[in-house]
Amino acid sequence: MMYSYSFTNQLSNLSLKLYGFYLRIGHVKDEKGAFLVNELFKSNLPDFNPEMLTFFEKIYLYESYVWYFTILQNFPMHYRYSIKWVELFDKNPEMKHKEMDLYMRGMNNLLSALFFTTHHEKFDSSLKILENFVENNKSKFNTNSKIHAFLYTSTARINKHFLEGSFTEGLKLIPKLEQQLNEFKDFFDHHRLLVFHYKIACMYFGSGDN
Repeated sequence: MMYSYSFTNQLSNLSLKLYGFYLRIGHVKDEKGAFLVNELFKSNLPDFNPEMLTFFEKIYLYESYVWYFTILQNFPMHYRYSIKWVELFDKNPEMKHKEMDLYMRGMNNLLSALFFTTHHEKFDSSLKILENFVENNKSKFNTNSKIHAFLYTSTARINKHFLEGSFTEGLKLIPKLEQQLNEFKDFFDHHRLLVFHYKIACMYFGSGDN
């Protein structure tokens, strides 16, 4: 027996609440912050049987855990649920084309987890998987998908240079990145733009160009 539409909504809403918490608070820095996010998570996570979850219920559950552990800066657990997200798509490959944005978001979360846990080789191979997916499917992208593809691949390419310490080499990305940022700026919230500009500044700083 499948869960009801309202159950799917509960999981989706939990993910959105955690994302909203992250935008307001960011990573927790003390016991009070940890208490607040724990209360938010536990009070909104419905009871469930893992064996009975549908594809989308599993995705929303994994996404909720990803945000929860991101906020707590528990990046090994962030990785655990990001890889579950991606592996679910690997087991259901037809869903990669039906839900391209959702798949790319999973890959983005996986790349973020690998960046924070400094797994260089896995990061490189995962970035190639995402880049190949974008290249092979970009002709089918709507505007939203194009924005997500730009956001996720650009962030990962910058992070790759941070992992390698190849800041001067990374500066070659900046002109095209700034051009695309200007093109898509009306679709990004202030937080997204701020993160991009911060990363660009770090790239220049790391290359010695203060």
